[in-house]
Amino acid sequence: MAQRIILTAKDGHKLDAWRADPKGRAKGGIVVLHFVYGINDNIGRVCDQWAAQGYATIAPALYDRVGKNLLFPYGPDGVKEGAKIYDQIKVKPDQVLADIGAAVDALKPSGRVAVCGFCLGGTWTWVST
Repeated sequence: MAQRIILTAKDGHKLDAWRADPKGRAKGGIVVLHFVYGINDNIGRVCDQWAAQGYATIAPALYDRVGKNLLFPYGPDGVKEGAKIYDQIKVKPDQVLADIGAAVDALKPSGRVAVCGFCLGGTWTWVST
């Protein structure tokens, strides 16, 4: 079951994340980048699903540099509020990439690491590769 962890980016920033590990040896690692609503329990369940398939998985909280525990409800209001935070992080791509890199680095002992994402996380998946 996914658990909350704290990652440290190369610039020293500490950020929250979900982590789920498979039973037995991992086939590799997967970084899951969240959608506009933030790193909610649903993202933890996505990590669990990947772990059930044999992958060590981490989902970093990309909003943590703006504020901790920023979560927004599903629906138009949540999209609007999440977009405001996204506007703040996208102007500092080096910081976002450092946070993604912290998740990648934490998973390297599991083998090859892939990055996937939803919504704004999909954009950062593309940028990070």
